[in-house]
Amino acid sequence: MPDKQTGFVLQHFLPYRLVNTAERTSHALSTLYADKFDMSIPEWRIVATLGSENNLTAKVIGQRTQMDKVTVSRAISRLSDKAFVDRQKDPQDGRSLKLNLSKAGQKVYRTLIPAVLAWEQQLTAEFAPEEMEQLHMLLSRLQDQLEKLGH
Repeated sequence: MPDKQTGFVLQHFLPYRLVNTAERTSHALSTLYADKFDMSIPEWRIVATLGSENNLTAKVIGQRTQMDKVTVSRAISRLSDKAFVDRQKDPQDGRSLKLNLSKAGQKVYRTLIPAVLAWEQQLTAEFAPEEMEQLHMLLSRLQDQLEKLGH
């Protein structure tokens, strides 16, 4: 229902809808890994990121996942305690660590990827391939626009 003074409809406000959709999607997806691998959403995001790219610092992971430094640091510590992540000093910068999935972390990643892709298929089953292409294109344009705006 629109605000009588401004005409603003929160449920139609794009940032509100994107955040709610993203949060609901993350929580629904977490059912695939939370119990079986005792992983939180931030931990999964780090495993997925390191499964796609090696030798990243916590700072880079934070940038890629849009998670704050404290959340990334805690999740990396938990993943290290579970032996899913290996940490090595960065030879070029002794103050930072390079992170990689351990053999156990790689096994978890390889186990989860088919499950998360199948889940994504279920989520998007009502969309035609052309609609999925359009959705990806529109999201890319939003991300590009954010970059242009300095965000």
